[in-house]
Amino acid sequence: MALSPTHLTLDLDVGTLILTDSWTSRKILSPLLVCPCLTEPLNRGSLKMTNGNNQHNVHEHAIDAENIEIDLLDLEKHSKTGKPVPKARRYRLRIDDAFYETEKQELTGAEILALAGKSPSDSTLRQRLHGGKVETVAPEQIVRLDTPGLERFIVIPKENTEGENNILESNVVAQVAPILRRDFNLPENDTAFLDTNHPNWETVTDNGIPYVILNNFPIPSGYNHSTVKAAIIVTSGYPLAALDMVYFFPDLARTDRRMINALAPHTIYGQQWQRWSRHYNWRPGVDDLTIHVERIKSWLDEELLK
Repeated sequence: MALSPTHLTLDLDVGTLILTDSWTSRKILSPLLVCPCLTEPLNRGSLKMTNGNNQHNVHEHAIDAENIEIDLLDLEKHSKTGKPVPKARRYRLRIDDAFYETEKQELTGAEILALAGKSPSDSTLRQRLHGGKVETVAPEQIVRLDTPGLERFIVIPKENTEGENNILESNVVAQVAPILRRDFNLPENDTAFLDTNHPNWETVTDNGIPYVILNNFPIPSGYNHSTVKAAIIVTSGYPLAALDMVYFFPDLARTDRRMINALAPHTIYGQQWQRWSRHYNWRPGVDDLTIHVERIKSWLDEELLK
């Protein structure tokens, strides 16, 4: 359909586009055409644009659309769209299994913990991005809620219960480069997390016990190894059932020669691994492999503070 060589009115009416020819008052586009740049209904209003050669006004409309402010943005839902984060009057963020709203576009790690009733003295904060990447958030670190792909936040309590000591010295067999095995499948979220953060992961079964093996697992300075293998038993009924403890190969020791409590030997495929007996209260529907691995990292850090 040929358009009259004059101005057209672009009406933004509850998320629909209506182009009206100002000469004939005919509707050029159906009001059912939804504007792809909008994620929520807009307040009634109109913008002027022209057909023909006046491209300037068209570009002005595009800029205005990008700067539209919506009322409430759910970060977790929006992270899955892969689209730029629009401006919002309020942001809805997930911390563990609870949801909170804030009018601030920027929050510190401590402020995010405070929303969940926690503080840096009793908890560590992680942020999870779409695709499984997990990053530690320092208490004073500023988090922009319009960060693309920002999915949710994870609180790691600074608590664990050490089991009984059962230490055994042993000779360690040289570690061989792994041939990756995938004996069983994991939930999709766990797979995404491992692929992003620990790509050399495996799932193996030994004597009927299913393990996730994290090869080249990073160990903080202060131990006798910089990387090891880390194994986690996948309990029957997971993710509702709790994950527990961690197993390292080769054995870890502190470089200051201080004793690490609650260690015991454990055999996987004929190799002797070192069990770290650490326990915490599992929260079904909140805790998963991602959080358990982040807790393991916290155990390693906290051990060096003892």
